[in-house]
Amino acid sequence: MSGGLGNRDDHAVFAALREQADGVLVGMSTVVSERYHAPTAPDLQIFVIAENTDVSGDPDLFASGRATLVIAEDADDVPEGVPSLRAGTGGEVDLCKVSALLAGKVIVMEGGPTTAGSMVSLGLVDELFLTIAPRVIAGDSARVVHGLDADPTPWELLHGFVDEQGFLFLRYARPPVASQRSTA
Repeated sequence: MSGGLGNRDDHAVFAALREQADGVLVGMSTVVSERYHAPTAPDLQIFVIAENTDVSGDPDLFASGRATLVIAEDADDVPEGVPSLRAGTGGEVDLCKVSALLAGKVIVMEGGPTTAGSMVSLGLVDELFLTIAPRVIAGDSARVVHGLDADPTPWELLHGFVDEQGFLFLRYARPPVASQRSTA
């Protein structure tokens, strides 16, 4: 759980990102471990990627009508009243198709590390906002994102600052795809 690592400024950055978004994309494990609740912004929708249609890990979020369950097309029936978005087959959510279905919307992807790793490896993340807390803790996650290898091209640092408590806030942009780069 990362919630205890932040401070006032981290929460302000988090809130500002959500304020600019149409939706939040997050994995079910993160929703359950971070105890997500319905967003306060009236038009913000939470898109929860899940392997199955079990919403018992956070029933209040799904009862709010503000969370859409993102599952494979061949998944079981979704509980009554829970909006769903179906993409992929064989029990696997097709993140490229999800991205295409959400095209034109500003989506903040909040993770967790497996979802973030998959999205990065598929080239579906445009920017990365990273907060480094001045705390050392133990845990079993080896990286901010993990999963399949991604393009190792360095990302561009767009902005960074340190607050008075020593928290480091970084904003990176994905490098342009080779076919999009100018040949000047």
